[in-house]
Amino acid sequence: VYTRIATNNVRDHGRAKVGDTVTVTFMANEDLRSGSSAKPVVRIAGKAATVTGSSTSWSASYVMTATDLAGSVGFSIDSASDLAGNALASAPVTAATVGLSTVVFDMAAPSIDSVFAYSNHPNHSLAMIGNTVIMTFTASEYVQQQFDRLPVVTIDGRVADSVAPGLTVRSFVAMQKMKLTDVEGFVPYTISGMYDLADNMQVGTTAGVTEVLFDKKPPTLNSIVPSVGPHTGGQLITLSGTNYRENAKIYVNGQECINPTLGAYGNEISCTTPATVEVLNEDGTECNETDLYKYHTDKQPVINTVSPSLCPSSGCKIVIAGQDFCEPVVTVGGLPCPLILYNLTTIVCNAPAAVVPGYAAIVVNNSIFNHTTAEHMFLYQGPRPTFTSINPEYGPESGSTAVTITGTNFAVGATVTIGGVACADVVATNYTITCTVPGGPNGPADVVITNPDQTTLTQSGAFSFQGSVPEITSISPNAVSLTAASVTITVQGRNFRSGMALALGGRKCTSITINAEGTMLTCIIENLSAANADDSSAGPVVVAASNRDGTSKAAGSAFYFQGTPPTASAVSPATISQYGAATITVTGTNFRTGAAVTVDGSVCFNVAVTSSTSLTCLAPPASEAVLAKLTSATALVPVAVGVTNIDLTTTSLASAVSYIPSYSPDPAQTATSSALISSGWAVAGLLIVAAVVILIVVLRRRRAGRNTPVTTPRNPEGADAKPTPETPADAVKP
Repeated sequence: VYTRIATNNVRDHGRAKVGDTVTVTFMANEDLRSGSSAKPVVRIAGKAATVTGSSTSWSASYVMTATDLAGSVGFSIDSASDLAGNALASAPVTAATVGLSTVVFDMAAPSIDSVFAYSNHPNHSLAMIGNTVIMTFTASEYVQQQFDRLPVVTIDGRVADSVAPGLTVRSFVAMQKMKLTDVEGFVPYTISGMYDLADNMQVGTTAGVTEVLFDKKPPTLNSIVPSVGPHTGGQLITLSGTNYRENAKIYVNGQECINPTLGAYGNEISCTTPATVEVLNEDGTECNETDLYKYHTDKQPVINTVSPSLCPSSGCKIVIAGQDFCEPVVTVGGLPCPLILYNLTTIVCNAPAAVVPGYAAIVVNNSIFNHTTAEHMFLYQGPRPTFTSINPEYGPESGSTAVTITGTNFAVGATVTIGGVACADVVATNYTITCTVPGGPNGPADVVITNPDQTTLTQSGAFSFQGSVPEITSISPNAVSLTAASVTITVQGRNFRSGMALALGGRKCTSITINAEGTMLTCIIENLSAANADDSSAGPVVVAASNRDGTSKAAGSAFYFQGTPPTASAVSPATISQYGAATITVTGTNFRTGAAVTVDGSVCFNVAVTSSTSLTCLAPPASEAVLAKLTSATALVPVAVGVTNIDLTTTSLASAVSYIPSYSPDPAQTATSSALISSGWAVAGLLIVAAVVILIVVLRRRRAGRNTPVTTPRNPEGADAKPTPETPADAVKP
């Protein structure tokens, strides 16, 4: 018999609690009887189990109850028989007989064994606002510590900020930062929702009180008796207020008072010394008072510093540091500065709003009429200047550029620096400043405006000192395919500077490197194939070089993006007259507007791209080399036809068309040639070419007339022409 025992406990199939089902599964080496009175008999935890199954596979189940014994759950297969009635050979079968571990039955809920709490206050048994109370508690048995099985903990009536597993499988740590809304006194807690390993949940809630005392009330100071004493100190003073405690510390003018003694009910405490009084309880709560105790002095007050030294026109709080201040009265710019606090060395007061921006005298009058004045230690500031524009934004490195700066809150007497050097001839109004820019190194420069009240404005890179304009002389390669992933190009020229930008047809070239002389750069055109799903951007593009100083230069048609190359598959008609001027049609693919056509290397005129697969043009006259081969009326001289798109992609079809001899120019061709000349081509150039061609033809005919018999040439229509004698040179019409 093969057996297995497990539970339906969702946390641990090896543990069971009350209500969990323990199941023993077993297999026989042959089919067992399955009748109600003949099927196997199984006991689990000593109780009859419900048996189900057939053939060789069986299972027995039992639901654990509170009457079962805690601990290991045993089982026993007491009887079974095969189909022939043979009984189980080794009955009973138990965990011991098959060497199988058992399920552990745990019906006891976990409880709290111990709780220990402390705070992160220097005195761990005290806590004030902002301190954290840390509580460690231990369970009576091993407990689950997964995130979804953490217990619920409250500290001082609030759910703890955090609960985490402790150092053992029985402990947890809970933390809470104390707040103003928490209740004073010894901090209470509650713990609920713990689960043991069998998933038994803690019964009810464990509540208690820690030994941490939460004290959120700071001490208060209402009066000091006596309130005046000698500046040499040594006088016994009594402070009256609330919330004083044993071991409280008193500071007078920053020094600890001697022998503090707590009075009855915690509302009086006495010590020896005078000045700015600070009371600090043992738990760290504090209170500051400054005008309850005063020194007698006959010394002239001294002002050492004023902080801040700059103040908005609306006023601000200032701290006057010095010495021998005694019941002072302070004015700023002739207006009262209401006191916030003071002692012998420090005055804090609220400077009033300014009448006008600028320096304001600070006067300190002591109670015995000694006084002192600080004329230039304090400055009222108006609103800060703002920047709108500078015109022009560029100027030569040599300087002397007159600029106008627009904005707001400029003041008469303002200064301007550009690139750290003072601008000359500054004239400021509320909204504009004009000045002459000094010289500076090539590149952007910061514009800094400073008003007389020291309010400043910095506009980074608002002005640029310009060097010579960048110029491009050559690009290699000067054409790249739009199907390329990326291409590195080299640009020759001058006045290239670090940080310059280069764009080819609006597409930025990246990873620019420039040689030390500024005459050559290399860069990468990236993602050509990804950015060009078609050939719409093929052709010549403008190359623009821009230095950081704003100098730039654009070169047109210096670079080409190449699309799919053209192909030529056929030319019609198949023959043309040696005089040319016949319209030919080239058939192929990928023809683009602006394409050029050559016939035997000579330009074909009036090219018209009718579609991407067809174009027409007027064929040129035959070249001298072709004419030399046209020695008979039936001669054919095949020549190549080439097509070059505007992106410099090209194709050539060999023997695409043939020149044939023609001894009398066709009038229609002559008229077409005349129309070609008037179509806008350079008249003088075409006349020269025509004259040369005619001269060659005349000379050849004269030689032919002297040395060869008269032949019957075939006219363009294919009909036989009548024999003609040699034609005089002056009778030949162009």
